[in-house]
Amino acid sequence: MVEHSTASNARSAARRLTNEKRSGRPEPSRSLISFIGSARLNGLDPVLYLGQVMTRIAQHSINRIEELLPWHIKTDTVAT
Repeated sequence: MVEHSTASNARSAARRLTNEKRSGRPEPSRSLISFIGSARLNGLDPVLYLGQVMTRIAQHSINRIEELLPWHIKTDTVAT
């Protein structure tokens, strides 16, 4: 019974990955992992960085959205 469940889970995971590749959209968990990794690589606390982005994004012009990327944020405001 355990083998069937494991095989079924593996097939389900493979199906999700195949569908993701076809649609070109990442799974939400991968996006979150990427967000956290980018913040950490730039010396930022991911939680503080997310808070700052969420606070600032509503007032930000779409033409200046790149200013909210982790490598443009001042590290003294959201440093680890």
